[in-house]
Amino acid sequence: MKFKLPLLSGVLGVLLLWVGVSIGAYRSGLSLTDSRPLSYIGVSTESALLFNAALLVSAVLFSVYGIFLYKWFKLSRFFLTIFLIGQFSQVVAAIIPYGGTYKIIHTYAAFTLAGCIPLYILLFVLSKNLKSFKRTAKTLFIAEVVCFIIGIGTFVFIKKVSPLAEILPALPFHAWIVLSTIYIYKRR
Repeated sequence: MKFKLPLLSGVLGVLLLWVGVSIGAYRSGLSLTDSRPLSYIGVSTESALLFNAALLVSAVLFSVYGIFLYKWFKLSRFFLTIFLIGQFSQVVAAIIPYGGTYKIIHTYAAFTLAGCIPLYILLFVLSKNLKSFKRTAKTLFIAEVVCFIIGIGTFVFIKKVSPLAEILPALPFHAWIVLSTIYIYKRR
């Protein structure tokens, strides 16, 4: 069996994002229990290029993976549309820095991405073509919703853990990508 880029693009996006965030957080001095958001990594001179490039390239890789999922599972166009809107929002967040005049655009893009993730996982779960992966997908969707609510609530109401609050909803999303990749790989 051949490994093809579309199948692996999601996992590559996850790895790239975690490496970019981890190194960027270290270089910028941002900790999980910080009042500054993850986006601070994208404006710190020590980490901006690395973080924004990781954000941009991972969005492209996630888009390739979303298109692959759309074709593999014969998902709805609505799934693909919401998925690509989320990834386009990630591209906007990567290109437009958190600080400065256009900070509000960056913030809206980040919140749009955050809102799209549970929605497209739900649309994935509602597909009739998931077969034996449906139970896992439902569990990941529930985890995503719980982490999304806790993460957004924590981000808004508890300022001392902004990075942790932003990372929390990414965990089930990234697990969904890894587990769906494994599922598809076993069936190719």
